[in-house]
Amino acid sequence: MSLAPCWALCLLLFPLYRAKEEYAFAIVSTTERGHLKPLRNGTSFTPADNTSIVHTYVHDCFLSHLAKVILIEEVLGGDEHDRTVHGRADLRRTTAPARSEACVSASIYRRCCADGHSKQCIIRSSHSTTLLITQNWLNTPDGREGWASYFLRRGYIVYLTDQAQRGRSPWLPGSGNLSVYSTEQIEELFTAPQDFTPLPYPQAALHTQWPGTGLAGDPTFDAFYAGEVQEQSIAAMQAALNNHSYAALLDRIGPAIVVTHSQAGPYGWQVGDARPELVKGIVAMEPEGPPFDNWVGSPFRAGYTSPGEGRPYGVTLLPLLYDPPIGVNASLLERETVAAASANVSACERQVEPARTLVNLAQVPVLMLTSEASYHTVYDYCTAAYLQQAGVNVTYVHLPDVDIHGNGHFIFLERNNLEVVEQVVQPWMEVVEGQDLSDT
Repeated sequence: MSLAPCWALCLLLFPLYRAKEEYAFAIVSTTERGHLKPLRNGTSFTPADNTSIVHTYVHDCFLSHLAKVILIEEVLGGDEHDRTVHGRADLRRTTAPARSEACVSASIYRRCCADGHSKQCIIRSSHSTTLLITQNWLNTPDGREGWASYFLRRGYIVYLTDQAQRGRSPWLPGSGNLSVYSTEQIEELFTAPQDFTPLPYPQAALHTQWPGTGLAGDPTFDAFYAGEVQEQSIAAMQAALNNHSYAALLDRIGPAIVVTHSQAGPYGWQVGDARPELVKGIVAMEPEGPPFDNWVGSPFRAGYTSPGEGRPYGVTLLPLLYDPPIGVNASLLERETVAAASANVSACERQVEPARTLVNLAQVPVLMLTSEASYHTVYDYCTAAYLQQAGVNVTYVHLPDVDIHGNGHFIFLERNNLEVVEQVVQPWMEVVEGQDLSDT
């Protein structure tokens, strides 16, 4: 659902194994000029060369002016953690650690991909919410390991992106409108919904996994809020720019697994629809929903949600490919209401049977996650059911059903973030990667 305003966005990309060429660094900065240069097999680099290449990538590797990809490199060895963030290399190690340590220096990336290591090289591109990338994905606000660092440590190549007109992707004056969140909005939506009276929705009482109090003044909350940046508040403009950007990014980097969170959910569906041959899977954490219109009724407290712009194409604001076609402005997409499954969840909108098929998205496997205590637990099951009805292969995991409890909307930042990725996300990804290899 797009609560007004809509907070959480992320997009992560994991490009699959390439035998002949691969990219040296986890992240590259992008705009509209130049091109991405792969590192060829057999090429070796000294630390000085690596530093030079980092700066070359930051200034020369450009894809689209609409969404920026930020360079991240992490060098791991023993207890030493040296990170490269935003294009500045700090390669203090003069020798590369063993490959078994899953290091992500340039040479390890090259060797991991080039010599047939059993784990596929995967790229993640991300941005979550109106917060800065590095706070969301590299580390948690209280200093624990984030999902990007988790995958880096396991030998994956990781791309992190700033959404169009957000963070380091520049906004030009006169282009739409910008908005930001207040601390109270963040507390009630994400970090401390259990502390509001009356509860905004019944499941909020189960929220226990946020580190700290979740209230302004708490060090973890303040670190979380310190990373807040602007967002484009005109949803159609935001969607058009991001859809173009992420399709262009996939065209350049090749096959990928896409991971989205909340507001980024529709961008995952759109890029899967636009590039089904390149999207090898989508991990959707509490994607924006439910189908068609935001839910404003019970069990939400009156005024907690707002109607918003809706999703006339079912799960997106902008067009998706259906078969049979759905006409101009989705005029032929008929829908009906299904009664709520229980008192604590919403009713659902679905297609009138026989349902039309999302022919491109039906080619892309999806893992959809919903937490126990987020507002998304009210209606996410409707989104999963809608996609399944339209022929999409969705594995829907409500975390309490797999004995993971207490999470709110920011699953990947909360105290059990690694439990979720290790028990649910990583195993699913390995299955998807294995299927892709078996098909080649």
